[in-house]
Amino acid sequence: TDGFSQEVQQPDNAYAQQFYATDPFVNLPAGDVVTLQEYFPLEQLQQSEFYLGCLEPFNILHLMGVDIQDPSGLRASLRLSRGVDAKAFSSQDKKLCSALIPHLQRALVIHSQIHHIESERALYANTVDQLSVAMFLLNEQRQIMKTNQAADLLLKEKQGINKVSHCLALDNQQDNQQLRNLINKVIESQNNDQTLVAQALQVQRPNGDLPLGLIVRSIPTRERIEGESGPAVAVFVSDPLHKTQAPAPVLAQLFGFTPAEAKLAMQLANGLSLDEAVEALGVSRNTGRAHLRSIFAKTGVTQQTQLVRLILKSVASLG
Repeated sequence: TDGFSQEVQQPDNAYAQQFYATDPFVNLPAGDVVTLQEYFPLEQLQQSEFYLGCLEPFNILHLMGVDIQDPSGLRASLRLSRGVDAKAFSSQDKKLCSALIPHLQRALVIHSQIHHIESERALYANTVDQLSVAMFLLNEQRQIMKTNQAADLLLKEKQGINKVSHCLALDNQQDNQQLRNLINKVIESQNNDQTLVAQALQVQRPNGDLPLGLIVRSIPTRERIEGESGPAVAVFVSDPLHKTQAPAPVLAQLFGFTPAEAKLAMQLANGLSLDEAVEALGVSRNTGRAHLRSIFAKTGVTQQTQLVRLILKSVASLG
């Protein structure tokens, strides 16, 4: 169904570019099996631009088809063809094709559901990436099944977290044993249908910087197919030293800042003092103070700490 639906909705082949507009056998009544001859008398068909350009070169004369549609409006088309020397499609052929319709409709519904799930999954994954939270999905064998961009970067930077034999491992042996215990605890509670709050752990860095924050939680799953090994545990890691990546234009739209004010607000949200921020931006301290007064007036806060909290808790980082 996927190929047929794409052919109708996003035509990009020679047929779509040259003959789709002249094809009389499109947009059929949903659920009705029909033949081309029911729409076009044979003699008239053989003189048409569509036949001469699209059917005759491939020795096609007879067409039978059905269009199906799911509740969301997604349409798919099934077309069967026969050559010039073959018999026309009979009523028995149409009856046999009609028997396929319920199966095709179910397939279309499943395709639509999978598409929606994948769209939601991509949205949620992108949101987690925007928040710069590293995500590791593990199966019941404690092996890493999937990571996001932040997790890949964390592994690359050697921040105390590594991948060893397809499993998540911490450099600090004590932390590593505690992580194993937490993962085992989460999986055991899930197998016993017990509710368990997320498990937390601080991860020490090799360079002595502030530790990473790590959360282990179970992934709700339905009954699995025998032999299937799906994700069972999610491990989220955040870096307290990470700088927010909220785009300045989004901040400007959200709070009514000017471009200069948005850039200053971003520097302050990333932990810089006013003096450090104006130096990074290459402006004078008086200019920075003027921008800050305007920022305070537009947001209604009176302290820099309040401003930082406001920005970090806003939706700007999702932009």
